Amino acid sequence: MPPSSSLLLRNTIRSLQALAFGHLFFTRFYSTGGCSGPSMLPTISTSGDFILISRLHTRGRGIRQGDLISYLRPDQPDVLVCKRVVGLEGDFVLVEPRGPAILEELEELGLIGEGAVGGTMEGVEEARGRCEMVQVPAGHCWVAGDNLDNSRDSRHYGPVPLGLVRGKVVGRIWPRPGWFENGLRRVEEENEFGLD
Repeated sequence: MPPSSSLLLRNTIRSLQALAFGHLFFTRFYSTGGCSGPSMLPTISTSGDFILISRLHTRGRGIRQGDLISYLRPDQPDVLVCKRVVGLEGDFVLVEPRGPAILEELEELGLIGEGAVGGTMEGVEEARGRCEMVQVPAGHCWVAGDNLDNSRDSRHYGPVPLGLVRGKVVGRIWPRPGWFENGLRRVEEENEFGLD
């Protein structure tokens, strides 16, 4: 075989190997995607970030509270979204994490309660219902956006089945490349004397 044919064959084989490796890498281990909208501010910008998703966490394998995940919305299975895991199987979570303070604020503003214009006690009960705790069922997780005021999440469509989880969002590729860290801090329990 002439040297040029040998070189062409070798380069073709290397190119095919690189393509096969790239295909395997992006179908089995990682994928990329765009993410935009106000629900994950300030972690992800509204103009859209290009993110890296670990497919090793498909179906919720190995996810923890505080992780960012990419999943199909339970109420719109053709829509892929990104939110933060707040609770896992067996955890108790507040439907409205801002809690009873929201109730007080709404009542003070006259938006709910008997003093509200056209208001009834039903408005108070509806708001109180959002302040209750629920237990995350087996095979599910509870998710919320970092920007609660602009997020449709588990507060609206309930716990997310782990089967809908497409992966864990591990980093941003563009515009400011970097790795995402778990955004939750562990709150340590103290006894009544403040001692461990």
